[in-house]
Amino acid sequence: MRNNYVCFPVITIVFLCFTVSNAFGQAEEDRTHSLEENSKALQFQITDNFNLSSFTGSAFSYKRHSSDTRAVRVGLSFRNEYRTTTRKQDDNDLDLDSILFSTSIDVSFLRYTDPDSDIKFFYGFGPGIDADIRTQKSGNNDNETELTRKYFGVAALGLTGVEWFFHRSMSLHAEYGAFLRVGYSFEESERFDDLNKIETWDLSLRSSGVRLGISAYF
Repeated sequence: MRNNYVCFPVITIVFLCFTVSNAFGQAEEDRTHSLEENSKALQFQITDNFNLSSFTGSAFSYKRHSSDTRAVRVGLSFRNEYRTTTRKQDDNDLDLDSILFSTSIDVSFLRYTDPDSDIKFFYGFGPGIDADIRTQKSGNNDNETELTRKYFGVAALGLTGVEWFFHRSMSLHAEYGAFLRVGYSFEESERFDDLNKIETWDLSLRSSGVRLGISAYF
């Protein structure tokens, strides 16, 4: 059943992209792709941890080509969750409320090695920033604990991938990326008027995994 819920928005997005591509791509019938100077594209990507309820693992991007081999892409991903849980413990109701909001923005400078090939290979690099804010309250009115965590990061990104045009103005692509990130986190917890604060700096090298996506050019 979960797969059906995931497939539905993907099919809807494909349909919308196809409509957009037809609206902007009636001319130049002999074209097999849209990798050319001043072409633009809207992209939607998902990763293997895609979640429909929160859109975790999804990204929306805008791409503009300066030539058939070079492009700049600006991407935005986000996650927003609210959860509330009540459970019994020693005849008392314990409430757990949590709020999460996270977002990231990145800019990628892309290079296509052979835009006239059937499968178009590309690679890129660029900067990125991300922010994550979590708030959690647990307990009851007599014994409540509140935890707030804020995280901010700046990263250098690298990626490589392939793109295939199934329509002159639409394509499917897959890419793999990694990033080197410097992050700062601030954590504050309060219980019985006792306030604790923790500040942390970290440096991490991580994979962003494989992303699958669809593009509509105009």
